[in-house]
Amino acid sequence: MRAIEPTMKVLRCGMAVAAAALVLLLASCGGGSDEPLSGPQQRAALRAPQVPDATTLMDWAEGEYGVYFPGHQDNRAFDVYVYRVYDNGNYVGVAGQDVYVWGPVSGNSAAPVRVGALADFACRVFPASCAPAVSGLRGQALYAAPLGSAGNACRDCHGDPPGNGIAAILNAAGPRDSQGEPGIIRAKINSYFLMQQFAGVSDTDLADIAAYVNAVRWGKPLQ
Repeated sequence: MRAIEPTMKVLRCGMAVAAAALVLLLASCGGGSDEPLSGPQQRAALRAPQVPDATTLMDWAEGEYGVYFPGHQDNRAFDVYVYRVYDNGNYVGVAGQDVYVWGPVSGNSAAPVRVGALADFACRVFPASCAPAVSGLRGQALYAAPLGSAGNACRDCHGDPPGNGIAAILNAAGPRDSQGEPGIIRAKINSYFLMQQFAGVSDTDLADIAAYVNAVRWGKPLQ
C-alpha cells in the first residue's frame, strides 16, 4: 500500500483533483428556507448547525459509507492532516477544515480528492442541530392565529397577552428556566372538549406556543 505522506505533500500544494461523483456521494444536505407565517412574525432562524471535528466526521463516514470505509480504524496524523486508511486501500482524511478521500473510492486519482468542508457535513452528521429552534417569537404569532378547526385562536379565550384561564397558563408556562410545557397544552386539548378543535396543531407549534407563554409569564424577551 502506498504511503500517504508523499501524497499529502501534493495536497499541500493544492493539486487535489475534483471528482464530481464523490461530491454527489458525500455532499452534505442543503439547507432550506421556511415559509413565512401569515402573522407579523416569521419563523425563527435555524440553530447554527453543529460542525463535526475530524474524528466525528470519520466515525460517521465509517457508519454511513461502510462499503468504502469498512471497520473502525484509528486516526493517523501527518503534519496538519488527520486521516484513516482501510484494508481496501481507501483513505479518508481532514486537512484543516477540508475533507478528502483517496484510493479506489476516488478512482485511484493521483492525489486526494476534496469532497467538501467539515461544515458542509454538519446536517448529515448532526441532523438534530439543523432542526428548527423552539421560538417564543413564532409562538406569539401562532397564539394569535386561527389554528382551531372552528376558526378560533388561543387568544380568543385566554386574552392577548395571555391573561384568562390563568391557572392553566401558569402550568403551561413551566419554570422560569424552561421553554414552557407543551405537554400540558396537549393534555388539555385531549381532555377538554372546548379545546379539542386544536387537536390538529402540531407538537412543534405547541412547543413554540408554550415558549411564548413562558416568556410572558416570566417577563423574558421573546426569541
